[in-house]
Amino acid sequence: MMVGMEAVSDPRLEAAFVKVDDALVELREVGVVPADPRDAIGVVRRLEHVSRQVYGLQAGLVGEIDRRGLHRADGHKSVRAMVGWAADLSPGDATKRARAAKVLRDMPAVAAAVAAGSISVSTLDRIGATHANTRVRDQLIASEDHLAVVAGAISYGHFHQYLKHWEAMADADGLRDKAERDHERRDFSVRQNLDGSFRFEGGCGSVQGTVTLAIFQAYVTAEFEADLAEARARLGDGASLDDLCRTD
Repeated sequence: MMVGMEAVSDPRLEAAFVKVDDALVELREVGVVPADPRDAIGVVRRLEHVSRQVYGLQAGLVGEIDRRGLHRADGHKSVRAMVGWAADLSPGDATKRARAAKVLRDMPAVAAAVAAGSISVSTLDRIGATHANTRVRDQLIASEDHLAVVAGAISYGHFHQYLKHWEAMADADGLRDKAERDHERRDFSVRQNLDGSFRFEGGCGSVQGTVTLAIFQAYVTAEFEADLAEARARLGDGASLDDLCRTD
């Protein structure tokens, strides 16, 4: 089924949709064609930024339809079923969008990050899956300020592992006590060895550790990009990872 291009009743909303359509036409005419490998990353990220914001609007629309019960007029049993039919979604994608709507409703800090395009669709869906677990939902909502920061700071793969670990702990008795103990027992030390070298040791709770890891990875990425730029300046765009002056 093709999704129709029917005009909406609100003239301001219709005008906004027309502007978006015109912008997309212009984008296609210009051509989403990167100039070089480095530019390809930038183009991917710019287009992804747009896609994330659109998905946030789609999920927010599901929440508004549900809040006002607009899905019931045509006999749909759920907003998921109505939006799935109207947008021609698979059952799985309709469920993900409905879960995302509930996250945006209950977690304003996450909703703000989604609106800003700093959280990927995959990350939002991962949060939605955890939010669907009623045993940890209240704790998740209570932690949403930290969660929004972490979700926007690290990759999906690391965030998936972080939230998996968090959920496993939250689903067990005594989560808060353990998390508080981990935080209270945080430590860090710098020791100099007899040969003059140094050793760094320490530990902290999961939230602080995840944020620290994100900061560390940001510096690692910056150093990698600097080495890659140096190799390309020396050897041209054909330089590979083997040509870098340092290993990761």
